[in-house]
Amino acid sequence: MLTFGLVLTGITVCILVPVLLFCIYLYFLTIYSLLFVKVRFSKKMQSKFAIIIPINKNFTNIDKMLAELIQKIDYPDHLYDIVIVTDNLTKSEQVAIFKLDISGVRILHYSNSWRQGREFAIEWALAELLKGDYSAFFIMNQNSKPEPWILKALDYQIIEGESCIQLSADYFSHKFTWGKRLLSIYLTAYHHVMPKGKAVLGLSSGLTGNGVCFSEELLYTCPYKPLEYKNWFEYHIRLVLQKKKVKFIPKTALYNDINSELLDEYNLGNLPLNIAFKRYIIPLYKSSLNGNLSAFDTLIALFLPSLKTVTSILIFAIFSGAIVFVASSVIPECEDLLVYGQLLVFVSIGGIVVLLFLFSIGMLQKKMSPITWLAGFFFPIYGLYFFVKKLIKL
Repeated sequence: MLTFGLVLTGITVCILVPVLLFCIYLYFLTIYSLLFVKVRFSKKMQSKFAIIIPINKNFTNIDKMLAELIQKIDYPDHLYDIVIVTDNLTKSEQVAIFKLDISGVRILHYSNSWRQGREFAIEWALAELLKGDYSAFFIMNQNSKPEPWILKALDYQIIEGESCIQLSADYFSHKFTWGKRLLSIYLTAYHHVMPKGKAVLGLSSGLTGNGVCFSEELLYTCPYKPLEYKNWFEYHIRLVLQKKKVKFIPKTALYNDINSELLDEYNLGNLPLNIAFKRYIIPLYKSSLNGNLSAFDTLIALFLPSLKTVTSILIFAIFSGAIVFVASSVIPECEDLLVYGQLLVFVSIGGIVVLLFLFSIGMLQKKMSPITWLAGFFFPIYGLYFFVKKLIKL
């Protein structure tokens, strides 16, 4: 029994230590995200933008979406074009797109059976649009609703010399469920609180693939090329290795409808560790030694688990600590494990408190509803559900 307790404690501690380091990292990012960051808007309005909207086979009401977008954007008409990029649509599906006759809207049809997907369509469209006279290229999803001032904010950053900009976002749903509310909290933590904390610290904030703006100069020096995992994190690593930063605009600029495809579009998971070790660990480490703090932060991010995984591990650690605690109280031979059980429980609860703090700051900054706050405080139950689900799969 003593051996069992030691093994259980050892395994739990080995898992818990990196998770706790992650929680400490999150804590400091959350603290720095509380600092005010002013969003500036351009008065000159001199950059010409291509607003790229990739659409897939599930597109609906695109004419209505375009009409609302054109009416809403507060920017000179001759300084932006809306570019619809279709992704491997059939001829019958393209007919509806060809019927669109809206001034200021361009349509590009991407067709490549070997390289299918949103990221490949964006790569092809950027290469085509670089032949034009655009100063910057803004990418947004087909279900996103931008604020009117969005191009003015981007224009200011482009004039100031920023080459890659990531906008903050809010999330809505025509029918909010508890799962969607919890998802909106997770996404807010990932795509607002953490990037804002990095921006305050002067680090590169990362890319999500929606609400991204590239300057023309950047695409010539570091072209966007999705690799086999079609992960925006990989492109961000390439930027960081070239000592370029992603500028984060913390004020909400996009409102996104939460649907079943949202997690796939944002790709919250990191790269497989074998790919990370093979391609990026050593270059990021060397760049970190040369004083590139963004490279060091990105190196840490390579090993960070998702918040959902962290939650499930903390729940597992609490249960493991409770088992060790009970065993040490009942079995005389296990009395020496009492301290380990107490340590696991208290430290894991501390990690849960840090995550609650992170979620609370995100919900506060985004002014979420009381019902969403209630969903946020039930996230440990979701973590337990996710942990049990993974065990059943094993």
